[in-house]
Amino acid sequence: MPRRCVILIASLIVVGFLASTTVSASPTPADKNESELIREALIASGMEPGSDKLEAHFMAVRYALDDLVWRVGTGKPTYRRAYKLHRVLHRRYFKHYDITVDDVSRIAEDGTFNCLSAVLFFGLVAERLGFETRIIEYPGHLLLELDVRGGPVLIET
Repeated sequence: MPRRCVILIASLIVVGFLASTTVSASPTPADKNESELIREALIASGMEPGSDKLEAHFMAVRYALDDLVWRVGTGKPTYRRAYKLHRVLHRRYFKHYDITVDDVSRIAEDGTFNCLSAVLFFGLVAERLGFETRIIEYPGHLLLELDVRGGPVLIET
């Protein structure tokens, strides 16, 4: 696994996913964790810390996450909502699989993703929607597991 993928996975573990479903004017600790995680993922994919490019891509990712929360809507973490999220992600954002593209902002930009960027993106929005998430790692591949009412569901992005 490439070094930057290992760094990104480590950031996922250290920073953790967002666990808040509320929106507020001032950033909550969960908002700060999500922001940190997105920035770390963008830096791990090759962007310069503090650059205008990083901030533009950061805002594109945040906008896409907000859009998905709006499209899926709030409610309990059910299988039906997980399915709706998966369907909306693939219809609207996950357009082109490319194993070499681990930049999460490419999902918002042109729909290009790999398992690493897709698991991060899917996990961020799922956490916003109230799902508990876990990353499942296989040699050369990542999956996301969601806790839904009724048990865990493995997500292949």
